[in-house]
Amino acid sequence: MKKILFLILAGFIITPAFSQAVLLEENEPDRVYKETKWGPNRQHFGYWFWNYGFAIPTETKYDVKIASSGQHNIGYAYKMKTLKFMDVGLKLSYSNRFFNLNENTIEVFDTTRNWDKIRTFQNGIQSEMFMRFYLKSRRGNYFGPYIDLGFYADYHLGSGWYKRYKDDNIAINQTEYRNGDFNQLSYGPTFAFGVNSISAFAQYNLNSTLTNDVNLNPMPSLIFGVNFALFSAN
Repeated sequence: MKKILFLILAGFIITPAFSQAVLLEENEPDRVYKETKWGPNRQHFGYWFWNYGFAIPTETKYDVKIASSGQHNIGYAYKMKTLKFMDVGLKLSYSNRFFNLNENTIEVFDTTRNWDKIRTFQNGIQSEMFMRFYLKSRRGNYFGPYIDLGFYADYHLGSGWYKRYKDDNIAINQTEYRNGDFNQLSYGPTFAFGVNSISAFAQYNLNSTLTNDVNLNPMPSLIFGVNFALFSAN
């Protein structure tokens, strides 16, 4: 009998405790969120991102149309807080790098047809390791202003040329996969300055885009663009 009374009493004590835990989770989700270690300004955080960058001519000669040459990436980033003012992180993304040749270069590069457009393409997987330095100590659960310093490597799974010809009677679109014309790996330093979810970034390729077998001037090595972190936080 004493055991039965003890079980009934324990049930009355334990049941409200569990009910209260459920109520807190349902009615105060922000409290549960704040008590975790996951968030933009907490120990761990991951988010999707997308960026687009333009090719910037740093060489004395270049053979591309700057306004329609560059790259874009879409992927996932993870960062971990190491100090109050610094995180370390890793990004992994799908990358697409492309350069549109100028008209005079098209004539020299391929004389088999009077092409209207010739564009290179390099599709691959890009990884980046970075350190993030925060410029504002009191910022709530947001990034605030920050600077990223890092190093990237881009392994190209497929590379080649896209060619187009069009007149009043005919339209030709031709894609040639020719990995031998391109270096399969590009790598170099990265830099970014951002505020919360938007940042401006620069990326420099230390390895030539084209191999020595292709008789073209070097493609621009510097990419400059805008990155968007795709997340929301309370």
